[in-house]
Amino acid sequence: MRIIEELMMKKKLTAIAKQAMVGILVSMLLVLGGIEVLLLIQTCTLWGASLGAMERPNYGGDQEGNEDLKREALQKLPRYEFGAGEEDSMRVECAVCLDNFEVGDDCRLLPACTHSFHAYCVDNWLLRSWNCPVCRTPAGGWS
Repeated sequence: MRIIEELMMKKKLTAIAKQAMVGILVSMLLVLGGIEVLLLIQTCTLWGASLGAMERPNYGGDQEGNEDLKREALQKLPRYEFGAGEEDSMRVECAVCLDNFEVGDDCRLLPACTHSFHAYCVDNWLLRSWNCPVCRTPAGGWS
């Protein structure tokens, strides 16, 4: 009878050991799966960041930072009203919107390169990139 009890005890211990091994194995698989998910997220994030860098090239001279500071710097750039007779002496097309300048249009001159644009068009451009849309010179002559 004692032998039967010992065999039954061994079977119970073996069953408990098997359950413990299955639990350990499942835990290890979950940990490895979690690590794999984290690595996948990191890879996708880095890949997405590199795509963003390819889509928006930096030509240097970009003014990073607060949009209010950029708007303040924009106000320092010269503005003028396009007048009659100016068609002969300068470029008559805005390189941002590709529309011709009309008499009375509000225009902005970039002093570093002397290119002119509609003020609205170039202001929106310069809020994203502080470089001239035509020649990539820093807009205000400073970087």
